[in-house]
Amino acid sequence: MRFVGADLGSYWASAQLLDPSGQPIGDVSTLHYERVLSHEQATAQRTLPRPRRVLLALPSVVRPRERKLCFVTGGTSMDGQMRLWLDLIAALQQHPTTKYSFHMFRVQAPTAVRLDPYLALGIPITYVHLTVDSNNVAKYNLTNNKTMAQLAAYAKGLGRHPAYVARLFGQYTAALSPCRGAILVYANSQDHGDSALSLVARHVQVQAVVLELSGLRPMPHAVDAVIGPSQFAVYHESVAQAVAATHRHVIVPGVNTTLFVPAAKPKPNDCLVVGYLGRIAPEKSLGLLARATELLTAKHDLCLVFRWVGEGPDAVFYQHYPVELLGGIYNETALVHELQSWDLAVHPGLRETFGIANIEVMALAVLWLHVTGASLNETARLRFLWPPPRYLLEDPKVPITFALDGPKTNGYIRFSSAKLDGMIDIHTPEVAIMDIEPGTHWITAEALTTTLRPIGPPAVLQIERILSRSELYRDAVQAKTTVLALPAVAAARPATRRLCFVASATPMDGQKRIWLRLMASLRRHPTTAYSFHIFILEHKSPSRPNVFSPEGLPVTYAPMTVTEETARQYNLTSNVTMGQLAKFATSNDKAHLPTYLHELWATYLTTFAPCKGAVLVFANSRDYGDTVLAHVGRAIGAAGVVLELSSVFPMPNTVDVLLSPSQYALSHPSVVTAVDATLPLVVPPGVDPTLFAPAASAPYNDCIVVGYLGRIAPEKSLGLLARAIELLVAIDQGRCLAFRWVGDGADTAHYKQYPITLLGTILDEATLVHELQSWDLAVHMGLRETYGIANVEVMAVGIPLVCFGVAGLTEYVRHDENAWVVDEVSPDALANAIHKLANDPSLRQRLGHGARQTIEKRFTWAQTVAAYDEVYGRLVAKAARKMTTNTSS
Repeated sequence: MRFVGADLGSYWASAQLLDPSGQPIGDVSTLHYERVLSHEQATAQRTLPRPRRVLLALPSVVRPRERKLCFVTGGTSMDGQMRLWLDLIAALQQHPTTKYSFHMFRVQAPTAVRLDPYLALGIPITYVHLTVDSNNVAKYNLTNNKTMAQLAAYAKGLGRHPAYVARLFGQYTAALSPCRGAILVYANSQDHGDSALSLVARHVQVQAVVLELSGLRPMPHAVDAVIGPSQFAVYHESVAQAVAATHRHVIVPGVNTTLFVPAAKPKPNDCLVVGYLGRIAPEKSLGLLARATELLTAKHDLCLVFRWVGEGPDAVFYQHYPVELLGGIYNETALVHELQSWDLAVHPGLRETFGIANIEVMALAVLWLHVTGASLNETARLRFLWPPPRYLLEDPKVPITFALDGPKTNGYIRFSSAKLDGMIDIHTPEVAIMDIEPGTHWITAEALTTTLRPIGPPAVLQIERILSRSELYRDAVQAKTTVLALPAVAAARPATRRLCFVASATPMDGQKRIWLRLMASLRRHPTTAYSFHIFILEHKSPSRPNVFSPEGLPVTYAPMTVTEETARQYNLTSNVTMGQLAKFATSNDKAHLPTYLHELWATYLTTFAPCKGAVLVFANSRDYGDTVLAHVGRAIGAAGVVLELSSVFPMPNTVDVLLSPSQYALSHPSVVTAVDATLPLVVPPGVDPTLFAPAASAPYNDCIVVGYLGRIAPEKSLGLLARAIELLVAIDQGRCLAFRWVGDGADTAHYKQYPITLLGTILDEATLVHELQSWDLAVHMGLRETYGIANVEVMAVGIPLVCFGVAGLTEYVRHDENAWVVDEVSPDALANAIHKLANDPSLRQRLGHGARQTIEKRFTWAQTVAAYDEVYGRLVAKAARKMTTNTSS
């Protein structure tokens, strides 16, 4: 079990073992732990500015002389907020010019434990007992907070709800009906009861809703005014983010200095009296003080007496400490008398919004000590506790827990990977990664000081996110459209065509390989003159040579960035910047938008101006940069905008042509809902079967060669293959297996620990084919491939493919015909499949022959080039007709 999100404080929990009938077994165990404040956090809080606003009105301002206040509370135990309200009501009852009336509402069952202090002031009290029968509690798995959340949703008119919700809403509004026209006041309870209460109050038509910040971290809701006792509370990020308020006021609680006064004559004590005043609750961090009393009691040279005034749910846990627990003292004269007997007072609370008890103690001139927080040394070693090594996760939400061994420090944990970057506070017990996609994710975590200096070696976590059976896409659906044109139509189209290709990065991948082959083929077109321009959206770097220039293609580097100062000023990331620019492109009133957007948009238009009249082509990069490119294409007058689905989950966009390599990708829900395309088409990339051909004779290897071709990136799920290799090496000791990977990527370093020959990227296609021809079988683990051109190349060479047969692969892979499809997504199943083929040469030969036949019949490069040529021809012809129409009109 993990406790997540614990706030600062002292926490006591009892655990009791029960038999199946609920009867206790053995003794009760008690857990005690302290959640403390770091020294850095404490220092930051001590430097907060004092409130600058003063609430005053001119004497001439006319206001009603009668005012009604409704106070709502959820408990009866005395605390600082209740004492503040009692003193406020008593003072307002004596207001010289304004008549105040009050009504107290307690959202609980009536109780007769003690005389309610509000009754002593003549305040009417209404108990609002909201209950749900046990059947509904069990049926809907209800808690108090969940019920209040349902009530809030009902009040907003959101969704359909069980009958009991409407009954509770009616009961609540009827109970609060006396507050119509009144000001309704309640303190932050940190649950959905607050949001439900504010909505019910508006339904009752109160004059205003006021939230008092007795604590931080309120639930999201809207009020007319937030009143906090301190600048720290009112402007705390948890309040600013959650509460929408018309007014925010800091009203510092004071005390009656004629009552809370020092003793006329100090009272002599035999021992030094150390006192505490306040509730005995987790957030008061009394465990720190309790341990301190033990340490001080052990020092025999001191005579100390510890007296605590207050009560609360945790009082029982402090009975075994050397502390006199006096309970609550509700008579203020008696309380002052007790405080006057103290020599000093201690308050260990770490996240008090104010602490009225401290002000009362200080008013009596009692020396006051405040706990300042934890001080830690700056060395640490990081260990991941969850997920465990080699654990397969089907859930896209991944909780990560870790531990710091040895002395600890204030600072941060920095996470970095190919798909994840970020930092959290070093004392955060766990972090959750949301919406993690299928693949092998290597995450490096470093412990850093507050100055971002590493303290100890980094830790590496491998997350293997696989598809559940319900997510496995194995529907073999082939494209239903064929891209053709009548000869006469094709002949009438413009004989010159310009294409602008946009790449977001330089490294070689499947999409760039297709583009390079395509441009090489179109250059040799018998009747049409094609020209090309490549744009790379990053800075030119000698360490990242592009793959286009060696082919004689013009390349423009176009890093679309803003200055560091602008990024800090507007809190920008690359994707946020592109998102803002996409909105800028469609805005009807650009004048009021930031200057950097005007400048960036102008840079885009200038950079891509050479693409006027050309076809603008880019692959799905899954960020708002794609949306911006589509807007730029239309703004400069491109002949057409083409989005190629190199992956699924594109950003919302409108394009002329949506080119998909598979029906799987084109019909994927993430694509259908996001992209509006005039012409959506499936063009499966093929290969040149005369180049990608089987070897003249079967390879002779001392070992069975198992190959992988593709990028070394998270989405390729190479962790499954790496683990399968470990299993094969362990179980297949009688056979020699060699593992060769062709490709490169950000995660390459993580696989150097495995028995794999990492060959890097092979750009020369003749060299690549020669390498593939030396393999006995190939493996592909991708779980969400839109197509997988590398697989088609392998199959064209007559190499049997082992894969999971999902996503885009379903359109060319057939189990036991041209590939071996592994049913279960796991390293063990993958290892078994590789083992089977490695030990069955006739099966390898049959599957390799079937693979070659599939490519020859359905996936030749000539078919691919013809389809692309037809798409570009249609766009250029349409643009030419439009230009002719505009000219003639």
